[in-house]
Amino acid sequence: MGRTPGGEPFRLRDVALAAFLPTIVSGTGHAALLPVLALFARDLGADVGQAALVVALLGVGSLVASLPAGALVARVGERRALVGAGVVDAAAMALAAGATSVPVLMAAVVLSGASWSVFLLARQGFLIAVSPAHLLARAMSTLGGSHRVGAFLGPVAGAALLASTGSLRSVFWLAAVLALLSGLVVLLVPDLQARSGARPGSGGLATRADAPQGDGTGRAAARPRVLAVLTAHRHVLLTLGSAVVVIGAARSLRATVLPLWADHVGIPPRPPRWSSGSRPWSRSPCSTPPAG
Repeated sequence: MGRTPGGEPFRLRDVALAAFLPTIVSGTGHAALLPVLALFARDLGADVGQAALVVALLGVGSLVASLPAGALVARVGERRALVGAGVVDAAAMALAAGATSVPVLMAAVVLSGASWSVFLLARQGFLIAVSPAHLLARAMSTLGGSHRVGAFLGPVAGAALLASTGSLRSVFWLAAVLALLSGLVVLLVPDLQARSGARPGSGGLATRADAPQGDGTGRAAARPRVLAVLTAHRHVLLTLGSAVVVIGAARSLRATVLPLWADHVGIPPRPPRWSSGSRPWSRSPCSTPPAG
């Protein structure tokens, strides 16, 4: 068991509310959105190819924003980045809910993907900052499990809302409310970085209380630049990173193919949403450690 800088034992369950609840809330909103995104694009007049492109733009926005998101989190701190990402995502979902054309929907989706990238990076940096090194893998695994809980709850909540309202736009408003709620949760829960002795605003591993804070001469450690990080880790990025891209692309097909196929054969939106929620629920216990 690890210990905090004050000498108290560190347990994951003591910080579970602050560390994992925002991910569940935000993940629920995104998971509710995914099964209806392509169908909503079709309602706005997109053909099948354009509808698939709309779904793909969510990943494009996340990919393009990944490096700037890391720099933003390092500059403003994980807590502020989480709140800001929730607000921006809510605005993007509100824009999508009111969209009357495919280009407006595309812009909203790209913005939502970018904010989701900031949220995930800040969430991971938050955990890195407060978790002892030997419990970091367990913390990250639990974070993945909390994301899958949201991936289960989202389609179920979206299906129930869709059944009661009959409008695909209502699901976007649900996602907007949950995005705002995730930011509110971050504001209301205790500041884990203050508790752990980490320095807010320096981002990632540099915020850990046991991380090097200087070069021994009284000067603060220089913050690495993005290009230097890419160069130093180019082998890992080209090998493992390429594999992750391929796997992610294959897994993302279900968010596009399943709703469009169901629409093609005449199945109403609700059954595919229930099936979208069943898979992450079965996987979440496998990624959440039983102790800590």
